[in-house]
Amino acid sequence: MLSVLMAGCADDPQRQVLDHVNMRTQREVTFTGGVKWSLGQKGDCTTFALHNLQALKARGIPAAAWIVWDNLGQAHAVVVSGDMVLDNHYRHIMTRSALEKIGYRFRFPLSEDVVALLVRNLNPGVSAARTGQG
Repeated sequence: MLSVLMAGCADDPQRQVLDHVNMRTQREVTFTGGVKWSLGQKGDCTTFALHNLQALKARGIPAAAWIVWDNLGQAHAVVVSGDMVLDNHYRHIMTRSALEKIGYRFRFPLSEDVVALLVRNLNPGVSAARTGQG
C-alpha cells in the first residue's frame, strides 16, 4: 500500500529535489516534542516543516507550510508542493490525496509572513532572512 501513497515519478527532477530535501531533513533533525518553529536540529513537526520549506525555497521550488489534522485528529505541520507532501511522519514523499484517504484533513496554508512571525516570536534573535521567508 505504501507504493500507492508515495508521490510522483522518481525520474521527475522536481520530485528528486523534494526527495533529497526530505531525506536530508529527516536525517539531520531529531524529533523532540515541545520545540516549535525552530531552526535548530531538534524540534517537533513544525521544525521539520521549517527546514523543508527553507531548503525548497532556496532551490526555487514553490512550497508552503500547512496546518493539517493528521489521521489521529491532531494538529500537525507539513510542507506542500503541488500535490506532494513532505511530512515527518513518513520517510517518503506522499501525495495530498493519499493522505486525505487515510484521514488527514488539510486545514490552511500559512503565509510566508505568518511563518516568519512564528519563527521570530518563538526564537528570539532569529532574522526573517534566516527563515527563508524574508
